[in-house]
Amino acid sequence: MSSFEAVFVEDCEFVKCRHAVIANQGVHYLCLYNLIIQGVRSDPTDVHGVEPDSSEGTRCVEIYNNVIEKSTDFFNTADVIIHGGGGAIFDNTTRGYDKSIVLCVEEG
Repeated sequence: MSSFEAVFVEDCEFVKCRHAVIANQGVHYLCLYNLIIQGVRSDPTDVHGVEPDSSEGTRCVEIYNNVIEKSTDFFNTADVIIHGGGGAIFDNTTRGYDKSIVLCVEEG
């Protein structure tokens, strides 16, 4: 796969976002060297599968070398939620989460 077929989110700072990075529709994204803190309402990095609004889920993700810190005032349980696709997740520093990575099996 060439780098022209992927979206790079690199060296960014996300503060008080619902999601820092989220995708579907066959996207391949790389989320690396980011600071993601004080998120609100949902999980910072989310990888969607097939859904009513998307006939194709996320194709692939690479999530590494990020600092991801949970806000104390919302309910999310993990810094990475995988609903579909594949990829590599490693060398992230996470603080405050019950789980680092959640893999979901979707019905239907």
